[in-house]
Amino acid sequence: MKVLKIIGIVVAVLAVILIAIGLFAPAEYKVERSAIINAPAEVVFRNVADLHEFVKWNPWSKKDPNIQMVHEGEPGTVGSSYHWKGNKQVGEGQMTVTAVEPNTRVEQKLDFLEPFPSTANVYYTVEPAEGGNKVTWGMTGKSSFVPRIFMTLMGGMEKAIGGDYEQGVKDLKAKCEAEASAAPVPAAETTPATGSTESTKPADATPAP
Repeated sequence: MKVLKIIGIVVAVLAVILIAIGLFAPAEYKVERSAIINAPAEVVFRNVADLHEFVKWNPWSKKDPNIQMVHEGEPGTVGSSYHWKGNKQVGEGQMTVTAVEPNTRVEQKLDFLEPFPSTANVYYTVEPAEGGNKVTWGMTGKSSFVPRIFMTLMGGMEKAIGGDYEQGVKDLKAKCEAEASAAPVPAAETTPATGSTESTKPADATPAP
C-alpha cells in the first residue's frame, strides 16, 4: 500500500507539472532562417513561390522517398496548394499560397493533420544584398494546450524544426545558384552604330574591281 501511495503521489506531481507547462509555456513560436543566394531575384522567387519547386528542395521531401503529393491551382499564384502524406517523420498536411508580391514576398498557410492538427503561417522574403539576394524563410504560429506540452518537452519549436530550416535554405541556395549558372548568356549586340559607313570587310580584304 505504501508503494502504491508513493506511485500515486509521483503521478500526481507529474500531472501537475505537465498542466503547468501547458498553461504557462509560451504559446506563440517563430522559426526563421536566411541565406545570401548568388542568383537573380526571379530565380529565387520561383523556387519559393512555386510549390512544385518547393518540394524539390525542402528537407522533409527527402525524409520519405515514397511521400504522396497532390498539387492544385496555378503554380506561384494565390490559392495554389499541395497536399502531402508520408511517414512518421513528415506526417500529413496541406500548404496553400495566401499572398504573393512578385520577386519580394510569399505567404502561405500550413495546415498539419498528423501527427496532430495545427495551423501555422509560412513566409518568404527576397531582398537585394551584397553577393546576390537575401532570402528569409520563416514560420509563425500558436500551439494549443496539448501540442504545447509536447513541444516544450522536446525543447520548443526552434529545436524541433530549426535544423530542418537551416538545411532547407542551404539546399535552396544550391538549387538557385545551379540554375542561375546554367542559364544561357544573352548574345552580344553586333548591329553597327547608326550612321556608320565603316566597311565590315576584313582589313586585308582585296577591294572588288
